[in-house]
This record gives sequence, C-alpha cells and structure tokens, in this order.
Amino acid sequence: MRAARYPAPDIHLQYDEAPLSGLTLAGVGETEPRRVAKFFHAGHGHIYGALNRAFHLIADEQAIKVVERVRRDNRRAVGPVAIHQRPVPDPGALAGQLKSLAREHGATAVGCTAVTAESVYAGIEDYLPHAVVVAAPMAREPMLSTPSQASGVAIVEGYFDVGRAAIEVAEYIRSLGWRAEADTNLVGAPSKVMHVPLAVAAGLGQMGKHTSLITPEHGANVRLAVVLTDVPVAFDDPVDIGIDDFCATCQVCTSNCPPNAIFDTKLMVRGVEKWHLDFDRCTPYFAENDTCGICISVCPWSESDKAPLLTQLQQQRRTVASRYPNLLAPQEHQLPLTPPQSLEHLEPLGQVEPLGQVEPLDRTGQSVSLLDAPLPDVENRWLQLGMTRRTLHPGGVLEIELRTGTGGALPAWAPGAHVEVQLPSGRVRAYSLAGVPDEPDKWLLGVKIDPSGTGGSLEVATLRVGDEVAVSRPGNNYLLREDHDRYILCAGGIGVTPMVAIAQRLHQLGAPFEVHYSVKAGNHPVFADKLHKFAGANLFIHSDRDWLAGVFDTVSERSAVYTCGPLGYMTAVRSAAEARGLPEANVYTEDFGSDRQDSAFDVVLGSSGERLRVDPGQTIAGVLAERGVYIPVSCGYGICGTCTLGVLDGDVDHRDDVLTDEQRTTGLTACCSRAAASEVVIDL
Repeated sequence: MRAARYPAPDIHLQYDEAPLSGLTLAGVGETEPRRVAKFFHAGHGHIYGALNRAFHLIADEQAIKVVERVRRDNRRAVGPVAIHQRPVPDPGALAGQLKSLAREHGATAVGCTAVTAESVYAGIEDYLPHAVVVAAPMAREPMLSTPSQASGVAIVEGYFDVGRAAIEVAEYIRSLGWRAEADTNLVGAPSKVMHVPLAVAAGLGQMGKHTSLITPEHGANVRLAVVLTDVPVAFDDPVDIGIDDFCATCQVCTSNCPPNAIFDTKLMVRGVEKWHLDFDRCTPYFAENDTCGICISVCPWSESDKAPLLTQLQQQRRTVASRYPNLLAPQEHQLPLTPPQSLEHLEPLGQVEPLGQVEPLDRTGQSVSLLDAPLPDVENRWLQLGMTRRTLHPGGVLEIELRTGTGGALPAWAPGAHVEVQLPSGRVRAYSLAGVPDEPDKWLLGVKIDPSGTGGSLEVATLRVGDEVAVSRPGNNYLLREDHDRYILCAGGIGVTPMVAIAQRLHQLGAPFEVHYSVKAGNHPVFADKLHKFAGANLFIHSDRDWLAGVFDTVSERSAVYTCGPLGYMTAVRSAAEARGLPEANVYTEDFGSDRQDSAFDVVLGSSGERLRVDPGQTIAGVLAERGVYIPVSCGYGICGTCTLGVLDGDVDHRDDVLTDEQRTTGLTACCSRAAASEVVIDL
C-alpha cells in the first residue's frame, strides 16, 4: 500500500504568557513580604502544568491506588458542623485532647499555631485563623531506594497516614460545633496553606537546607498535614534544635542531589532569609522519575533513631559555645590531664538547659547524658552476603561477585554508589560498586591487592567463594549530576570501578561522553569490556598521561569531569581540566579518604584524662563506640559534619571536606580525621 502523503503543517506556536522561572515565581531575591501562588501540583493549566501532566502520566499503578484511597478519605476533610457549639473554657486542655487524638491515629508530632497571612497561598481569602499541624513518619526501608516505585508508594502512603490523623481531628472539632477543615495533600484536599512554615511555627521542628521539615523524632522522614479551624486552642512555641548550625556545614543533601537543586546558603525570599531550592532543576527531575526524596532520605537526621541524639548533641554544642564563646590561647588549653584532680578548679558545665520541646533519649522519660546514652536501635545497615565468584586479574585486581543466600534482590543503588565491607579482623573498608544498577541480584566489587597498604586488600584476598561477609547498604558520595551538556570520565587503575554504572546511565540518557582509562603497561584493563558496551569508540585506554595535554581543549562551562583513582592521578586530571577553563565545581572526584598512611595514636577524653588507643584502620568514632561513648556518624567520610568533636589539644590530620579552616582550629570529624602526632585531646 502506498503511504499517504500530506503537506507540511503551517503552524506557528506562541506563548500567551512567557513562562517564568520557578525562582521568580517563588520570590527569590525579593525583599518585601508577599504571599506566593502554588505553581506545581496546581493543575495542568498553570505554569509548570506540562511537567505536572508528565508526572501524572507515568505514575506508578500502586501509587495511584493509594492516591485513590487518599481521594476517598479527603471527602471527609470538610463537612457539616454540629448545630450546638460547645464553649471552650480551657484552650490548653483542648489542645492537649486534639494532640492525643492525632497521636492515637498515627501522628508522632502535633502542634498548634496561628495562621499567618504569609503561610496562605495567594488568592485564598476564606481561611480559618488557627492551625493544628500534624506530622507522621514514612516507611524508612523503601525510602532508602528513592527514587523508585517503592519510595513513591511510601511517600503517598505517608500522605495517607498523616491525612487520616488530620481528618479525625477535623471531624472531632466539627462535632464540637466549631469549623474545621483538614488541609491534607494530594487530590480533593483544600490546599490553602503551606505546611512547613506552619509546622515550624507550631514547634514541630525546623526547616533544613533541603527545605523539608526536620523533626526531633524522625528527622526529615515525615509527611505533614494541617487542620485549619476557628476553635480556641493554646499555641505552641517554635523550637530551635540546632538545624541552622548543622546545615550550614553539612554537605550530604547538596552532594547527593542529582539535579544540583539545593542552594548551599540561605537566600532572600519574599523578605525573609531562608533555605531554598532551585525549582527549575528540582521539578523536572522529580517529574521524570515520578518521585524523588533523595535529599530527605540521605539527611543525617532521618536515619532511624538518630534524630533525638543529634538534637541533644546540637544542644550541648550550643550550650558550650554560649558559656565559653572565646577560644582559649594555645598555652591556656594545654591542660595537665593527669591526675584528674588537676581539673577540680574548673567550674562544671552543669545541667544543659533544653532549647525546646525535645523527646528525651531515655525512653523511660529520665534525662541522660551523652556519655551515658545507650546505643539507639538503628535500622539494619548490614547485610550478610555470600561470595559467589572471584577472579584475580593480571596486575593484582580482584573482581568479586556478592549475592544474598536466597538469590533475592539487593537494595537499589545509583551510579557512583559504594558499600562498606566488614573484614575478618573487624576493620571496615569502602569499595565502589562496579556493576550496573539494573542487575539487582548481585553486586560486583573491584579490589586492588596492595601488599604495601594498611592490610585491608590483603584481607579481602583471603576470602574464597562460599564465604559470607557483612556488607553495608549502598551509600553515595559520588552521585552523577545529570544537568551537564558533556561528560569526560577519567579512571586511573582501580578507579575504574564506579565508571561502569556512570557510563551506563549516560548512555541511557543519550548524553555525550567519553571514557579515558589509564592502566599500567602489562596490567589487565578490568571492566573495559563493560565500558566498551556503553562508550563504544569513545573508550580510550592509556598507559601514560600524555593524553591529558589535549583532551580538555574543547570543554565548556557546562561540561563535567568525573575522575577516580590515586590522589596524584586525580590531581593531574583536575589541574589539566581547570587549566582549560573548566570551573572547579565541575570536576567531581571519588576519594575514600586520605592517601596518607595511618599511624596509631591516643585519643584523650578531656573531662577525665582517659586515654584510648586508635590503631591503623580504626577511627576515633569507632574506638569511642567500643568504649560505650556513642558519637553519631552519618557519611563516614567527612562530608556532613555529624560527628564533629571539639579539640582541646594536639595537632590534627584533618581528612574531611566539610570543616572550614577556622572550625579546624577547634574541631575534628571523628569518622575520618586522626592525630597528626602521638595524641589528640577531645572535648568529651
């Protein structure tokens, strides 16, 4: 059959109104207060409506089923009010009743506040004056795999849970003869107010750098709903749990955000200096993946049962800083710590005053000190995996395949991810995942056997097929940012391991990229076959560094370089790229710590003079934990600042990427930094 032929269409398209940036719509840079209009999840006919439509078209079936449950529940968000209005002689007592009711229906945090005009969306005038704000946690396990179908379902189920608690509160208030409507989420909700500002005002927590609420109970792993009402209730005060101080140095969410949408400093937004997102980067990524939540999942405060401890730690840091605001001169803080009686002349710090409503660490309700705090019940971070294949390649690279005992699926991961392996000696070493994420039943590792190293690789070499090892869930400090126009991947030796998954993802995106793989002459180019599958003719294997002379000649300001390998190799790549004008921020390196050899040293507790030995391969945080002193650790590589401790004496070998030069004069990160000499005295 002859194909029909049609004339070329003569169509001219033009915007009725030119689209505005999300930053403009949100009021970034504006110095005067104003209300903001909702511009996402606001229907398909509004700005960002096309992205909203795309988000709905690719929605997961299970998530849609939960959304329909929410829609049915939201029919009770508003409703008839009892004819006879009961008086409220004690607004405080009623507030307590409403909080108890919300907790009975799944809420973990509830607060009351006045509704401010700035928290109401533009164009909404029929809002009630008081708010009961409700928070409920999401399921932690599926959120660890975000963005995924499982995490998308967990998010909407979180909305369902918190919405149901809010609806129960609203119905109870209406039964008393007062107006109330549950401003929940998703379809069929009133959607009149912004939830996070009201939650902050009601004392539920503080806004984090990722712009989500961080609570003392569950960190950012929560969903919110609001009951708007006119019933008299006693208002709660805002709390300060130290989020601003923590987020000022933490880099975890900014480093892990694929579209690079989280600003590292506060911005002026509608007359208020606050944390903010770049919606033009965040929203397309969210719509493309039908969900997100990476930033709140990797947030150190979101890890199971860690938020209460971080809250207490931040309070302790702030109390110390307020009582001793001036740094001591070097000769003043070199205190003789033995015998302990030499400290008797110092004024004791005394009991730390709470900065807000914080759940005590001790679940019996008794306050406990940081040193006496029990280890929290954390999520099962370690998996028992069996070695199902091992191949030793020429050049001393050991390729290892790991699977579960049942052959089931392993936790999901993204390009650039790594895992930690507990070695037979008890030491822990981190290795990049060398496979691809769409092979969920196995993990591949590549380990360079180094006889002159600290012994970790030699221990790995003793493992045989059939042996079981404890392996952590994947972490990611090397997440691929997908907003560049060209990528140059540079792998030196064993630094090739994370490049396989990165190359696959770039191939899937259709992004221009090339791979430069440096291998010593005579060594086997491990994983080169996998790289060739994705890079094709754009894979170049080198045995010297002459290629660095011209490979960056055509880079632009939007190009990116990803490099992994020995420190000297990465330094040479970075220098060559920056010499051709590539911005420093566009060169991404993968480094699991300093290349300096570890030496044993003593860590001394300043309060008692107790001396603990830190051997090569151990960390200060790990040794303190063995002693029973639990220091929160999140990233493990010095990029978040969670484990920062004060330093009273001794030079420090700083191995973090988070503390400023000024902060390094008085602190260290206990997860990776070490003493530069024989000892370091810490403020514990």
